[in-house]
Amino acid sequence: MKNDYERNESRRGFLKGGLRALLLGVIVFVSGFLGWRNIFSAEETRSCTIESPCKNCPEYRGCKDPKALEFKQEKAFRK
Repeated sequence: MKNDYERNESRRGFLKGGLRALLLGVIVFVSGFLGWRNIFSAEETRSCTIESPCKNCPEYRGCKDPKALEFKQEKAFRK
């Protein structure tokens, strides 16, 4: 039969191992979350950041507004 010292050592070892496993899990989870966030935020930065005066306008093609025409010409020039 084990004495008190051996029981305490095995209990400490169990707790240390459990704590290490928990910390490793937390590190893996946080790293995965940061990687996932970086992937999805990178897609958002690739999208066009130009503020269009024609945003959500139903008359985009037939519009004669000078600002809209200038924007359309700049947009065509960039392509």
